Amino acid sequence: MKSWTPRTAPATTTATRSRLDQLRNEVGLPTRVFFYTIDQVADMLGLGAQDVNARYLFKPGRDLGPQKNGQLLAVNIAPEDDGQPEWRISEDELIRWLRHKRIKLYRR
Repeated sequence: MKSWTPRTAPATTTATRSRLDQLRNEVGLPTRVFFYTIDQVADMLGLGAQDVNARYLFKPGRDLGPQKNGQLLAVNIAPEDDGQPEWRISEDELIRWLRHKRIKLYRR
């Protein structure tokens, strides 16, 4: 009997990524936005997910009033017919919020 091994995605090199970016620009596709989960943001900040959720997130459609400048805008990516929301924070929104809080950001 054969043993099962999980498939892994092929590694992308810098040359492959730059070629994909070049093709995306030629076709006119927008760059893809990366979304973090609340748990990922909490880990990066060294806080608990419940703390980030309660103190820093603004969830449109759930929270009343306008978004305050010191809040992270969370986006629900779950289908409308699904009862359970899946909140995510875009990379651009996280960078905006970190700059607002004057947290140093190091690009790799």
